[in-house]
Amino acid sequence: METGYKVGEIMVREVKTTFQGDIITLAARKMADEKIGCLVITDKDKVVGILTEQDIARKLVAEGREGAATLVREIMSREIVHIDPKEDLYRAVELMNQNSIKHLPVISKGKLQGILTFKDIIAIEPALIDSMSFKSSARDNLERIESSR
Repeated sequence: METGYKVGEIMVREVKTTFQGDIITLAARKMADEKIGCLVITDKDKVVGILTEQDIARKLVAEGREGAATLVREIMSREIVHIDPKEDLYRAVELMNQNSIKHLPVISKGKLQGILTFKDIIAIEPALIDSMSFKSSARDNLERIESSR
């Protein structure tokens, strides 16, 4: 299925990043200040991981760990699912669905180009989400996020 939208047309180009040696408290503060749900972890311009709100909730808070004593590298996700900016938006939704993720780094020729989020897709093509199997839980999560604001 083709949507007619390329990932590069929709992605956010200004990606917020941090380093794996940073403490979680600083990374979480950056996410809160920027009102974003993830940070891409870089090392010498190479993407080495991603840190999401879910990582912080499940791997830090739920385990009773201290944010000021925990480094980003200890809880970040190292398996980076990503997409090329020339791919169709439908492929991005497929990847997000297959991997149960809401943030998709956009990488071309080994360089971080941007990031695509579930919210970006909803803003452009809400009907696309309706066709996917994770639609109900994703919609519920989005409604919860929106109602908590």
